[in-house]
Amino acid sequence: MTRRELLVLVRHLPPDSPLGIALHGEAGRWSTTDHLLASTVELLAGANWQRGGGKGSKPKPLPRPDARAEKRRREYVGRLQRLGLIKAGG
Repeated sequence: MTRRELLVLVRHLPPDSPLGIALHGEAGRWSTTDHLLASTVELLAGANWQRGGGKGSKPKPLPRPDARAEKRRREYVGRLQRLGLIKAGG
């Protein structure tokens, strides 16, 4: 296998592949379909709550992965490892 073939394979890996998750964290596990389904569930829960006269507690949004928070976490862990405060890989 040539370097070019390997590069083409790596560039076309799905976002939820192990490499995609290593690069993008939990955000790599969520596809566009997953985000749309979560939005649909939230909209339906809100509509049902509204049709019920707003009784009970307002539905809360579903938790979604935050790529920025994951990036900040990795940077923080990297700094701690460089300072020798935590071991690499743990």
